Amino acid sequence: MGLSVTGVYALCAFGDFRSAAFVNLGSRGILLVLMAVLVRHGGVTGLAVCRVIYGAAALAVYAPLMRRMGSVAASSVTSVGQEQEAFPL
Repeated sequence: MGLSVTGVYALCAFGDFRSAAFVNLGSRGILLVLMAVLVRHGGVTGLAVCRVIYGAAALAVYAPLMRRMGSVAASSVTSVGQEQEAFPL
């Protein structure tokens, strides 16, 4: 879950607050319902499974970030197909 903090800050740095909020609230809401179902049917084991899924779902914030980074990388390629140098000498 701590890995998602970097992704959220990166999305906010790009000004994409809406995607960060949507991914966080959406995944947490779905996992809250999933936790209620798994705890009822599996007890402590269900809670442990839900915790693992919760940690993996926290990484969902990287999906819009990778899409955003892909568009930035595509815009840095010249028309000839060669990448521009970040710091030309």
